[in-house]
Amino acid sequence: MKNILSLLVAVMILPMLYAQQNRSLSGVVVKQNSRYRTGSVAYLSKATIKSAGAAPQRSDAQGTFTLLFANWSNGAVAHIFVEKSGYEVVNEEELKQASIIGRRRPLKIVMCPAGQLYDNQIAYYKIAKDASIAAYERKLATLKKAGRERERRIAELQVQFNQQIKTQ
Repeated sequence: MKNILSLLVAVMILPMLYAQQNRSLSGVVVKQNSRYRTGSVAYLSKATIKSAGAAPQRSDAQGTFTLLFANWSNGAVAHIFVEKSGYEVVNEEELKQASIIGRRRPLKIVMCPAGQLYDNQIAYYKIAKDASIAAYERKLATLKKAGRERERRIAELQVQFNQQIKTQ
């Protein structure tokens, strides 16, 4: 009886020990600012996506890919490397932080033509600076308007007070 029980346990546990559990990391490769410039997202095909523990993949015509990791657990962080001739990765830092295996949303890889990244960054910082200056000027104008309104109200109250004093 003891041998039968041992055999039954072995039959149930061994397949689980040897079974590989594949975890996936799906994503999409897009061209930077394509929606802004053309009105629709430009997906990049034939980008090579690599990571240790997964077979290299190429993005398809819709820019999508799926890396399969054998015996990795959900929540593990994978280091992703992306290459495409004539392009460079824009969101390198996001790839380092957000490449979590088993994530629900596809990982978005943004690329731009080689040599254009620096110019895009300068343009972005100029836009951000201009937006900050505009917000500052709006807030300052609101405060100045409030200050003028306050001074006008104080003057009105002083006139009313002076009239009350004279009538008493």
